[in-house]
Amino acid sequence: MLRSTTRLTSLAQTAAKRVRAVQLRSPSAISTAMERQAVRLAVTSFSGVRGLTMSAFRASQGVTDQDLAHCLEKELSFEQENKSTELPDFLTKFNESGLFKIQDAPGHNEVQLTRTFGTETITVTFSASEILNAEDTIMENNEAPNPKELGSEEQVAEMEDEDVDFPTSSYPVRFNVLIEKPGQPTLSFDLTAEDGDYGVDHISVYEDNKMAKNQTAEADYQRRGYYMGPTFGFLDDDLKASFEKYLEERGIDGEMALFIPDYIEHKEQAEYTRWLNQVRNFVRA
Repeated sequence: MLRSTTRLTSLAQTAAKRVRAVQLRSPSAISTAMERQAVRLAVTSFSGVRGLTMSAFRASQGVTDQDLAHCLEKELSFEQENKSTELPDFLTKFNESGLFKIQDAPGHNEVQLTRTFGTETITVTFSASEILNAEDTIMENNEAPNPKELGSEEQVAEMEDEDVDFPTSSYPVRFNVLIEKPGQPTLSFDLTAEDGDYGVDHISVYEDNKMAKNQTAEADYQRRGYYMGPTFGFLDDDLKASFEKYLEERGIDGEMALFIPDYIEHKEQAEYTRWLNQVRNFVRA
């Protein structure tokens, strides 16, 4: 396996920069900026909407609708103004390699990367919700600054354009690799990526190819009844090394271990903006 010494992007860097951007809009928002702006958890933001009493929505327009719509509009405008119009470098590089095709439907958590290798069909599956694993890492490594220690708004504004080095941070991302051959069972690898490297957790064999691929609750329940294979770390070292070379030859390597977390961050940001737009339109309707 290849281990990269640098991350293409860092959630910690993104978190700190977003905290400073939030300060210009509202100093009182600093205490929650790390969670709201860095991790961009839609469920966290949406919980505030669900917490409103039902009586506020019995009429066609509640007394809080206008304020909520204004806040959503403000947040959406901020995200759109800071959105890059260019494709991220990591994604451009991935597409240029031509090894895998990305299957990503807006509004869905699951992302798939597919390719062929000889007679084999290889499918890499991961979920955008894996970014939840980053929350504790972000909050532990980066504390929200005290606004009293930052000085005036003018001083904060001057900090906006400064290049500041922040400690890098990573988080574990689980993903799955399915390898299919005509007329053969499906080989399934459960893996975890972190710090530009990956580790194999389990290797399973599924006689029912459809069951191995389906993402339904029923298929997931059926897979739980199958033998998931031995713990990979307990295997003979030579056998483990052979499996790792087998995967690397098929494009499951350090580059893939870097790409998946980067794509999750990219997708989560796009989904957050999409979510803001949908909720705003609903409240305003």
